[in-house]
Amino acid sequence: PKLNMKETTVSAPGKVLLAGGYLVLESPHVGLVLAADKRFYSTVSASPTSSDTNTCTIVVRSPQFHSQWTYHVHVSDKVFQLTAVDQESPNSFVEKTLRVTLAHLWARGKLESLPHQLDILIRADNDFYSITSHLQGMEPSFENVASLPRFLPCPLDVYGKPVVCKTGLGSSAALVTSLVASVLQATGGNTEETHNLAQVCHCHAQGKVGSGFDVSCAVYGSHVYQRFPKSTLTDLLASLEQSEDVSKETAKSLTNIVQTKWEGGVVAPLVVPSGLQLLLADVCGGSESPSMARNVLQWKEQPNREERYWENLANVNTEIVRLWSKLQDVNVDTLSKQTYKEWKKDSILFQLREAFLKARENLKRMGEAAEVPIEPDAQTALADATMELPGVVAAVVPGAGGYDAIACLYIDSNQIRDSIAKLWANWKGDGKVCTLAVQAKSYGDGIRHETDFCVET
Repeated sequence: PKLNMKETTVSAPGKVLLAGGYLVLESPHVGLVLAADKRFYSTVSASPTSSDTNTCTIVVRSPQFHSQWTYHVHVSDKVFQLTAVDQESPNSFVEKTLRVTLAHLWARGKLESLPHQLDILIRADNDFYSITSHLQGMEPSFENVASLPRFLPCPLDVYGKPVVCKTGLGSSAALVTSLVASVLQATGGNTEETHNLAQVCHCHAQGKVGSGFDVSCAVYGSHVYQRFPKSTLTDLLASLEQSEDVSKETAKSLTNIVQTKWEGGVVAPLVVPSGLQLLLADVCGGSESPSMARNVLQWKEQPNREERYWENLANVNTEIVRLWSKLQDVNVDTLSKQTYKEWKKDSILFQLREAFLKARENLKRMGEAAEVPIEPDAQTALADATMELPGVVAAVVPGAGGYDAIACLYIDSNQIRDSIAKLWANWKGDGKVCTLAVQAKSYGDGIRHETDFCVET
């Protein structure tokens, strides 16, 4: 077997966690995660000649980040080595993903013949990063954002370094998943293998075992997610951390874990019904605290905690999932002209709106109790104003919350979408609110082999 591929492009979508923030960190709680129509693309091509020295050079280019990374691979009977060459700004997600993925293929006997060189091109749809600087004075409407050229480069600071402002779409998970899938594509890897390997790579690159919903969404598309047990990866990650060289023993352990069936994962597929859609905004100038999850979990474990916000959220998230599963295609013509006050109180949409309001209330109160800005007052004002507009089902601060994003579920008409975007564009709050040209997709819109993909260098 040899890794000698034709040019292959595989893409993976971004995500929006609409319900289940924080609780998704602990099984059996679930999260409702929607796949975005915006994607990361990894294009892999190998030189036609094979190496006769068990070595290979890998060149990874990311024009959007004005970056290139080079690695040397060396394979022997006992050890797999991937070494970075002369890097000013290393990228641990790219480096560790390549090391772990190729070590897995090595353990499976798929690297017996290496190409001289492997070339990888990484690109991302614009909406993973703040697009404000590219609008150049244009109104931040859905159409204007959608009309921008693809794969725009990140702006540079005065020192020539890329300025990276993420929008919370799960860029690292989409990058890792597309990269793993594009390399595995050459050896016929299946979807479950891709998922498990991408989870290992993502946790290894992050230095921790996260909930995994972002990688799961990148692989499978929209679904109800339950995390895998942390213990699945604890020993393996400790072994991978010990040395940049991967021993045969560690590689075999990696392959055993990747090829077994994990607990958790997709509890139920999710479909976005016809007549409903999602709108997202990037709140520029927002700040994010990296220790938010840690602080919330510390609060939850307090022995004398009286507040029941966590338990309330567990119930209301289950209710949101139940109501979503009952959604039918929506009558856009009627509902788009009405605010929620005119909807029937026993309708699924009205009940779904009420459930999202309960979730917001409990998340905000839990954040205050844990001293974490899950839904800060500035975001509450923006979400409340959005929920008053006709045709809006819910507006929430997605995922772990904070200051930097807002998501809105609405009746899918351009008129409603534009009214939401206009409210956001004229918002006089703490940060500049910029609509993103993102829409939600359904289950099955995960990793995708791009057959008619034009590679522009």
